[in-house]
Amino acid sequence: MPIIKSMKTKTAKTTILLKRISANIIDQIILSLINYQISWFIGEITFLSFIINIVSHCCYYMYFLSSEAQASIGQKILKIHTIRCNDKKIDAKLAFDRTLSEFLCPTIFMINIQIVNMHINNSLITIIVFIVTIFTLILSVYWYFIALFSESNQTIHDIIFDTIVVENKQ
Repeated sequence: MPIIKSMKTKTAKTTILLKRISANIIDQIILSLINYQISWFIGEITFLSFIINIVSHCCYYMYFLSSEAQASIGQKILKIHTIRCNDKKIDAKLAFDRTLSEFLCPTIFMINIQIVNMHINNSLITIIVFIVTIFTLILSVYWYFIALFSESNQTIHDIIFDTIVVENKQ
């Protein structure tokens, strides 16, 4: 694992990708339990459930990543946290924007599903939706797959927002 030296010469050991994935699974279980209750209450309004899912994720990560620990519940359990590469604390706006950026591909994909569900009988629209869907799926894989080849295990949203996930100091 690479050691990152920041401007203040603090050293931080980047976490392995498996820990990030495991922390994310824990967080997704927590968020699913919350979102399931909300979805059950509002019924089968797919798009509304999707929007509520995005908002709940953004609020969850905004709260935890901008907290003193700068870590979600899953990250706390696995003793990792998210930092900015410039040594500044993650604020609520950055945490919100960083999380929202993770929904770029799923949002495009969800819009495509809604268009398909409209049963539009236009070949050009169908072809465009198909191409956009394929492009979105490729981009979704690339979004996280890049972490395997990044020196610091950074995903696209880490690179965009200049953040990195590191091990807690022992």
